[in-house]
Amino acid sequence: MAITPDGTSMLIGGGFAMADGIMSPCITEWDGVDYQSLGCGLTGNSWDCVSPFISSVGPLTDLEFWNGELYACGSFTYSGTTPVNFIARFDGTAWQPLGLGADAIVAGLRAMPDGLYAAGWFNQIDTVEALGLARWDGTRWYPVHDLPDITSVQASNAIGDVAEYNGMLYIAGNFAGPLGNNIARWNGTAWEGLNGGNGFLGSLGWVYRLEVHDGLLYMAGVFSTGSTGHPDNPGNGIVAFDGTDWYDLGGGTAGSVNHAVNEMLWWHDTLYIAGSFNMIGGVPTDGLARWD
Repeated sequence: MAITPDGTSMLIGGGFAMADGIMSPCITEWDGVDYQSLGCGLTGNSWDCVSPFISSVGPLTDLEFWNGELYACGSFTYSGTTPVNFIARFDGTAWQPLGLGADAIVAGLRAMPDGLYAAGWFNQIDTVEALGLARWDGTRWYPVHDLPDITSVQASNAIGDVAEYNGMLYIAGNFAGPLGNNIARWNGTAWEGLNGGNGFLGSLGWVYRLEVHDGLLYMAGVFSTGSTGHPDNPGNGIVAFDGTDWYDLGGGTAGSVNHAVNEMLWWHDTLYIAGSFNMIGGVPTDGLARWD
């Protein structure tokens, strides 16, 4: 998800075909009241209008505006006949590659003052070795710190998102070892784990998304506590962190299919989340909810 530069609407990408009954293959726009098609989308294996991707694997995983331009990442490999390899930039007319792209899926994007950060389960991006985390300065890619336990990134050992909070760089995903479990931060010298070093535990311990708002770092994914998960996990599907303590958000998510929160975004002081859950905070929903 991404907020448009003028702040008037939200772009949502994914693997869907319709939004509120409106044909919007893989990408739609929400203005706070209604969903709107962008007049194009993924139909079969090709895009027209604003989003001409050909995807041999899957849909968009994230959208981000940086320096006034829209960036997209996911499982796609082509835009028309142009190879873009999992990440692309829209120049107002067409999608353009960022160097040679990545050698595997790019899962998350984050605009920061020093560049656009990309997270995923790639081992190389363009010609640069960057194990799951890299920074784009508008011209070239750079690796971001060393990740000691990820020597070969893949879907079962990957970074899903990155964010800056309280002056430190946080990463989240599906990893273990010296970085902790699925969530870690760079303290300026070394990586360190969170939640007493436990991170998020259990057979389902992915942290998909990070968001910073009003002095808190929000974390979303597929994790649970109590009898359905691991007692050391701080919540179900979504939690907040103040740098020291963890906070549950209204009981979190529930559902029959992992009750994951795959995406979240703050907009107009409201937190919007999307995922595979069918209940959150005791309220029935169909995978989309907001927290105000």
